[in-house]
Amino acid sequence: MGIQVLKKEEIMGSYLLEIKNYKSLNTFAKKGGCVFLGSGADKYLPVSAIADACQFNFPVYNRSASSLSILDASTFYDTCVKAVEPESLILHLGGNDIELLKKNPSLFDRSYIAFIAHIRECNPKTRIALVSCSDAELNRHLRALCDSEKCVYCDETRPKVWNPQTECEVSSFMYSQGFTEMLRVKKPLRNIADLFFAYMNVFEPEAEFESMSQVS
Repeated sequence: MGIQVLKKEEIMGSYLLEIKNYKSLNTFAKKGGCVFLGSGADKYLPVSAIADACQFNFPVYNRSASSLSILDASTFYDTCVKAVEPESLILHLGGNDIELLKKNPSLFDRSYIAFIAHIRECNPKTRIALVSCSDAELNRHLRALCDSEKCVYCDETRPKVWNPQTECEVSSFMYSQGFTEMLRVKKPLRNIADLFFAYMNVFEPEAEFESMSQVS
């Protein structure tokens, strides 16, 4: 058996383990929160710890998978995300689809549009944000998709400052003004994405954070 075949088997084994883990976690998750759905190192982002540090008053869950492609996103969503009935979704997808984008950009766009349509078919009220990646051409497509599909585009190509204390102070002021219910799950998705990627810029989550993400 060649090295390439072994690598594919390892990736598939990890992917199936991630799915099993998320299905188990969903039995304890509260519905109606915010879900971060990405790929690669995104799965190690401790979103619950970040939400606690910033005193969010709504649940946030990480349902990212290391090898997730936009071609498999709808099936993965049905298995690992749909059960928690998210009020909002922050999607950081496309990093595993650079070759697809280069070879068949129309298929990439159609697949992403189909995924967004599928999400809205499951829950028409779900707010959706697409987060930029490291590839300029991919970001051009993501921005265009946001325009055509009425999603929020989150540009994370410039480093953000990780400052949960400021976030808490702003939230506390808003709560004191009587906006607690309005902010319960309606926090701007760009703000949430900024916090996630500001954390990434500082701490660069890797495998050592896996135990934190597993309880998200």
